[in-house]
Amino acid sequence: MAIFQVNQSDSFATEYAGSYLCCPVGPYGGWPTMTRLKIGDQIVHYDGSKNNKIIRGISIVIPIKTVGLNNPQIVSPACAKISPPHLSLQAFSVTKSADVSRYQYFYVVYVKHQVAMDDPNLKKLPHVTYGGYLCRYPYSLSSIGV
Repeated sequence: MAIFQVNQSDSFATEYAGSYLCCPVGPYGGWPTMTRLKIGDQIVHYDGSKNNKIIRGISIVIPIKTVGLNNPQIVSPACAKISPPHLSLQAFSVTKSADVSRYQYFYVVYVKHQVAMDDPNLKKLPHVTYGGYLCRYPYSLSSIGV
């Protein structure tokens, strides 16, 4: 089992509520990393929006076949490639529409939340500060009992 951190801001609320991650192709996308996710991997959700900058939840990757999608290309048991529109398109502001229109494909992973959003124990966890949408998480989750 591996642990990853997803760096979200505008898309956090929509994707977390929907129990999925969606990584766009492009300079800021995390799709190459998403294709390597395996069932049982853990995801640390970092909300990097201006007013938050905190870890908001922890999820575990679940099999993609348990969720219905319209004509996905299955990349791995935990990752599907879908065509636009982006699943959380409504989370993007008008000023970002040029970025959204550049993306040709999107990868989606479905997750089950292990630690509830805003659990006070999450404040004990550091976040990864380097760039990228999805990256390996180098810290242990044992300090909060996961």
